[in-house]
Amino acid sequence: MTQRNTQPSSVLEPWRGAVLAHTKADDVRIALNETYRHTRSGVVFCGQPNREVRRDFGALAGRVILDRGRWCETAATPTDLFGLAKDAPPDDGSLLAASCETTLSDMVTSAPASVSLILTPTGFIPADQLDLITAVIDAAAACNDPRLIPLIPTHAQVLDPWMLERTCRLLRTARSPIALILADEAAQPFAGLQRMAGLRTLLATVPDVLLLACEPSVALDAAMHGASATAIGVNSGLRLPKPPPREKGGPAEALSKLTGLQSIQVYDCDDPAAIPPAGTCHRHLSPVRPASATAVRLEEALRNTGLHVEKTSPPTR
Repeated sequence: MTQRNTQPSSVLEPWRGAVLAHTKADDVRIALNETYRHTRSGVVFCGQPNREVRRDFGALAGRVILDRGRWCETAATPTDLFGLAKDAPPDDGSLLAASCETTLSDMVTSAPASVSLILTPTGFIPADQLDLITAVIDAAAACNDPRLIPLIPTHAQVLDPWMLERTCRLLRTARSPIALILADEAAQPFAGLQRMAGLRTLLATVPDVLLLACEPSVALDAAMHGASATAIGVNSGLRLPKPPPREKGGPAEALSKLTGLQSIQVYDCDDPAAIPPAGTCHRHLSPVRPASATAVRLEEALRNTGLHVEKTSPPTR
């Protein structure tokens, strides 16, 4: 089994503290408009970029992460981690294992020059098949290119108490950064305090995590609690991802208008139980003490989004 390298990954240095826009081709101009002004922001592009999109990437001067988006379409299986079977001729099933390494190498070598990091084209990993996490990590390591990051798209229930320890143990086997996407059939996968507590525990336990395809409140909370970088979905399908097959996301909105906020309220208190669940109101984040490390991370995240932070006391019950 691959052993975890506990040293910070240098490939992530340009991205640390970044709040990115996760977008598909239809909304790439919106994502560019909202990120190009912020030198510590950028775009996670979901899908296969065409010539026009590749040209648009040039405006970001290398601040692009490529996500093939297989997790939106298909589930990973022990014999087909990256959805290669749907592209292969019927008689090529025996070649999938060999094709896997070739596919990853080809992805890296053919990526546009403006792309800094490439995510593995992982299919969605069901919660009852978490051992596939190790297989994805090992496949990425075999490619031996620091720009290739294992993407782990899985169900948000892996953050629940009965699954959390195993999830963290599997993710820690990586010797590279990890990109994480957490999906759920529910309208608000992070509506409960238990899920948010699980996410914070994971981020404190697993180093070098990029949390992608999430809402602004979840992204900023993750930035406060140790995520190396986060990505806010430009449309609803990438803000509230669902396991495949799933409905298409709703109309795109500019990132600055996703929550209708010009400021974000941060509860300044010591009792986490007093904080409403993240999904109940986008204005509510976790408690922050002014001199704490989480306060510093929050201020950095907010600088990268241009939002103003306003402290407030939690509502009385």
